[in-house]
Amino acid sequence: MDLLETTLKVIENLSVVRENLSSYELNLKQCEEYINQLKESLQETQSENIQNLEILEINNLTKNAFNENCRLVKKLFGQVYDYAQEIENKLNKILQEENALNESFNENSERIQRLENTFINETKLLGILEKDVGDKVAKESLEIESTISNIKTEQKQYEELWRDVMDEFENKQKTLQTIKLETEMLQDKVDTENHQVETLAQENRKTNLNLFEEIKDEIIKKDRLLESETEEVLILSHKCKEIFKSKEEFIQKQADMRKTLELLNVKCMNTEVCLRATEAENKKRIELLHLDIDSKTKIINDKENELLACEEKIKTLNDEVEHITSKIAALENELHSLSGHANENEKKIAEEVNNPYNSQEIDSLTNKSMELRELLSKCEEEIREKENELNVIKTVPSLELSEIKSKMQQLELESAENIELKQAIEEKVLDNKNLQQAAESHQIALKEFEMKKIQLNADNELCQQEMKNLILQCDNIEKEIQRLEASKQKSIKITPTPPPKSLTPKRMPTPPKRKRKIDNESDSDVDGERLSYGEFMSKKTNNSKQKW
Repeated sequence: MDLLETTLKVIENLSVVRENLSSYELNLKQCEEYINQLKESLQETQSENIQNLEILEINNLTKNAFNENCRLVKKLFGQVYDYAQEIENKLNKILQEENALNESFNENSERIQRLENTFINETKLLGILEKDVGDKVAKESLEIESTISNIKTEQKQYEELWRDVMDEFENKQKTLQTIKLETEMLQDKVDTENHQVETLAQENRKTNLNLFEEIKDEIIKKDRLLESETEEVLILSHKCKEIFKSKEEFIQKQADMRKTLELLNVKCMNTEVCLRATEAENKKRIELLHLDIDSKTKIINDKENELLACEEKIKTLNDEVEHITSKIAALENELHSLSGHANENEKKIAEEVNNPYNSQEIDSLTNKSMELRELLSKCEEEIREKENELNVIKTVPSLELSEIKSKMQQLELESAENIELKQAIEEKVLDNKNLQQAAESHQIALKEFEMKKIQLNADNELCQQEMKNLILQCDNIEKEIQRLEASKQKSIKITPTPPPKSLTPKRMPTPPKRKRKIDNESDSDVDGERLSYGEFMSKKTNNSKQKW
């Protein structure tokens, strides 16, 4: 009966082990599902990286268009400044000529007044002295007439000079009109280029609305600045016409023009400095982004390799589990057969107990059965301990899976935040730290999983060997019963054989720790030549396209 109880307990323990194995298979399925989710998340991160590269290319195109617009505006202001200086020089010359003509005209008018006064006085004297000094008066009148004719010729010359000056003034007005037309043509070119930039922005609006709105606001501000500056240029041209009417206003407005031009030059210099600084910052940011992308691609490749290794390990574990289940079924069959033999042996023992000759042998057998019971109780305790260990081992992977899921959620949130390019550098540094920590924890979890797998294999081997020991002990009991029957027939005392030693297996050696291979090579190296911004960006885009 004790043997039957032990066999029933062993069968119950085997059913518990089967349930544990089924739960372990469910955990393996959950691991496979989690691995598939990891693969999907990796594909999503790759697609997001490709979209980020496209956005960087769009930003570079918009920056190039903006730089070209700035250069055209600088050329316009330079030409306007040159034309304004030429006009100032010509106007100064005209003013000098006008001053000289006015001085000469004033002198001639004074001479004419003097001559008229002298003529009047002399006519009076002639009226008085006609009788006495006729010849002298006639000579003086001829001289006066000659001087008057000379004065008239000089007046004609001054009138011709004045006409020449007015012709030059009209020619300069025509040149001003041509300058206005040229400025309008340049403004039309700027408008066409701005229209092209707007069309590009409309095409790129589908890709990234947020970035396009920011760029559009900047372009609108700069267009307003251009319009305001063109309006200032038109106002200055109108002022140039008004300068000819009032000299004092022209001098004041000329000073204002110089101040505004100096301010514009200072603004242009400041904008150039800001653009250079932004270009340097953008280069650094782009290099950091490319390095981050390269490191993330390496990490992704490493994780894919680790996932493939995990899948292979899971397959091997499934095969081992199937093998163990087949062995357990065989052991159950053997236990059923042993229970049948045990019932038959109990009947035989009951028949032999009635015989008074076999009392000593029965006592020895009872002692042996007590020892076997103690061994069975010890085996049951060990089986319970191992079941507890298996439950602990099952709970640990579930906790690790929850931690990994939480980390993956954090990574997804961080990948969503990477769309904001202003905080990309700081966030990506934090992402790199989190990725390194996650990779280290993932590697530690894999190592622990391998160690636990080795421990489980060792425990399974121990259980199998203990089952073999129990089977051997049952065989020894059957042999002793057969000997008792033979001794009963021959009436010969047989010394009982000692029980076999427990076959304790040797402990499996711990596997050596794998060293991580760190790839120091990186494809993101750039030649040490000093390149322009466009050449640098073209090289970087070509390298990134070749990598993808």
